[in-house]
This record gives sequence, C-alpha cells and structure tokens, in this order.
Amino acid sequence: MHEIVRDHLEEFLRDKKASGRSAKVRAHLEACAGCREMVTRMEETSRLLEVLRPPEDVEPAPGFYARVLAKIETERKPSVLNLLLDPVFGKRLVFASLALVVLMSTYLVSTESLAMEPSSAPEVILAEQDRAPALSSDTDHDRDVILVNLATYKD
Repeated sequence: MHEIVRDHLEEFLRDKKASGRSAKVRAHLEACAGCREMVTRMEETSRLLEVLRPPEDVEPAPGFYARVLAKIETERKPSVLNLLLDPVFGKRLVFASLALVVLMSTYLVSTESLAMEPSSAPEVILAEQDRAPALSSDTDHDRDVILVNLATYKD
C-alpha cells in the first residue's frame, strides 16, 4: 500500500466526500490496482464486522460484576502479609520464636556459668590481685618461685 493511501485511509473510509485529501486518495486508487484491491477488502471486512454488531446495546445480567470480582478474589495469589495473618502459620511462627528464645537463653546461661568458674589460665592467675602471693624482700627468690610456677603449669 502506498503512502498517500496509508496516511489518509481512515479519513477516506469514514467520509467518501470529495474533500481535497479524499480526491487525492480516490485518484490514486483509480490508478493503482494493488491499493484499490486492498481498500476493497478492507471495506468488505468492515461490512462483515458491522453485521456482527448487536442491534442494541447489551447489558450484563444482574450480579455479573459481583461474580467476576468474587472469582478474581478467590483466584488471587495470597500475599506475604496474608500468610503472616494466617492463624495456623501465626501459631507456628510464635512456637518457633519461643523455641529460639529458649535455646538462646540456655546457651547464654551456660556460657555465663562457665565464665563465673575460676579459670586456671596463667593470665587469669597472674591478673588476680587478691590471690597473689606476698612478695618478700628477696627478689631472686621471688623470680625463682615465679619461674617454677610457670614451668610446672598444666592446662
């Protein structure tokens, strides 16, 4: 289809009066057999579609829109928020959270009780001020005692 027909085809089909553009399209259609055949087919298709149009406007039956909306609601995929609001899932989530709290509390209490026990690590022994032996005036003897303590330390 040539450009002049393509650009003004709708206008030509709508009103076949002798306007300036319609006259140009009509002159082209008289000269071009291919474009004339395509326009003829389009007019036939338009008439066939007109036959299919109902004689009067058809209104849907009462309750049609409500049934359509109800069907849409039943087929809608649940969102994450709806999943959280589900009572069964909510109970499972609460029980899982409580189990996690109990496990974390047990771990915390057990590590705290281990931290409360006196440790025999050398750093801890040396850092304790209240258990530190009193130093005598003999520094050579004190060095020997500390060396023996460190050498005999067992983990």
